[in-house]
Amino acid sequence: MSGSWQFASGMAHAPHIHSAIQVEGTGELRVLAMPKSQVELVDNWDVLGLRATYSIDYHCADVFVPATHTYLATTTNPANGGAIYRLGLVNMSAIGHTPGGRSVSGGACSMN
Repeated sequence: MSGSWQFASGMAHAPHIHSAIQVEGTGELRVLAMPKSQVELVDNWDVLGLRATYSIDYHCADVFVPATHTYLATTTNPANGGAIYRLGLVNMSAIGHTPGGRSVSGGACSMN
């Protein structure tokens, strides 16, 4: 697997990363997990107010990721857990990101 990704928040704190990929030849969308040591971190973010997020870009070239470390991006059939995991990746991401966006917009609206 080879590729480049942007806006990877929290990379300094994570031992593994997850990335969305499109499988060459089939076009299938999958999500993979691999050790952070297998990617090259590009410390190119110097954005006012976002330094604490440690958002950076990263890329890798010719990394082998076993099929057991990937899953179909559009799946709603959970491998583990209960009903909440049937929401799928996009819906779970929306739930997780909503509070942060709400906090930022609320703060911006209350500025004098």
